[in-house]
Amino acid sequence: MVQRSFARRSVISRAAPAAEPKSVFLPKVSFEPYWRVILKYSGWTDNKLVAEYVKGSIPSLQFSNAMRIVMVAQKEGQSIVVTAIRDQAEIYCDNLKRKKLDAFLEEA
Repeated sequence: MVQRSFARRSVISRAAPAAEPKSVFLPKVSFEPYWRVILKYSGWTDNKLVAEYVKGSIPSLQFSNAMRIVMVAQKEGQSIVVTAIRDQAEIYCDNLKRKKLDAFLEEA
């Protein structure tokens, strides 16, 4: 049986001389402004149904958050549903309007 030696070998590494840092070109990035989708209270009576409509219009929203949005809109007259870039906010707003809910956009 052959025994192998696992002794550590010391390795001396020679680092390359430090090079001059290269200038990094960062392109200008323009960020799109965000828009708020606002749900306006328009006298509905069935809060659970409206919360289901809101939840169905915004896929990432949970029912409990949709219910909270509906309750705030009923109490204060309007409520922020979501904040997103303009294209996505317009889609969410159109989805709410298809469900016959009062919704509009406002720049954040």
